[in-house]
Amino acid sequence: IVSDIIGNQGITLDGKTGFIVPKKNPEAIAEKLELLLSDSKLREKMSKQAARHALKEFPWEVIAKKYASLYKSIAR
Repeated sequence: IVSDIIGNQGITLDGKTGFIVPKKNPEAIAEKLELLLSDSKLREKMSKQAARHALKEFPWEVIAKKYASLYKSIAR
């Protein structure tokens, strides 16, 4: 469950890998939490889809290169 700020929208697929809720809306967060707590099948399905999505879209090799580039730019 993430808020609808720009960075989260590119990472989370609403309704598939998680839920995107309006920022500063605790009621929306509570609603999605209750849904996930009450529906174990949905929770398991989303968990598996999120793991597949993360491995496909954010492979470790790509992330490691980005960190290396960041550290090099900081060291300069």
